[in-house]
Amino acid sequence: MDTLKFKSDKENFYFEARLYTNNLFTKYLGLPKEALPILATLSGNDYIKIERYKELDTLLENYKCTNTLAKNVKDLKFKRIVNLILDVCKTLDIEELKKMKREEIQNFIINEIFKLKGKEVPEDIEEECRKKFKDSMDEYNLVDFKENTEKVVTDELLTSYYSGHIYKAILDGNLSFNILLIIILLLL
Repeated sequence: MDTLKFKSDKENFYFEARLYTNNLFTKYLGLPKEALPILATLSGNDYIKIERYKELDTLLENYKCTNTLAKNVKDLKFKRIVNLILDVCKTLDIEELKKMKREEIQNFIINEIFKLKGKEVPEDIEEECRKKFKDSMDEYNLVDFKENTEKVVTDELLTSYYSGHIYKAILDGNLSFNILLIIILLLL
């Protein structure tokens, strides 16, 4: 981020950053909110190392940047990822998109991306790639893992998060004490 600045004085080290809501971010990029976990996953994280999957890596490395909505993205890697997602999303009808649930939109985008890339070789690498992609998406979507029988992420938290109003809900005191405690623990 261009707005992240690291500073220090004689006693402290700290950073300053601007906070952008996902509404502003998605509007700026022209992406549906549901695509943000896909953008994050394709950007790489602890779950999936894109360079391990040659076909996916090649797709991202060679993707043409033709979408005007992505013109403001400075970094070429991220510009390619945004272009890919925008190109896949433009195949969806707006009215159709409004009727779809978050998971359906994400699955559609992921399936289209996997159609565009070649199959990873050997086949177990392809399966691993899909699993890692799904695990990453589950993490960004705040989905409980199957092994976890205790529901940590509540509907109250998810509704605030996906509506783009989680910060407002926190500041206005509209989330229960338990939800606030979970958020604090997640941030530690």
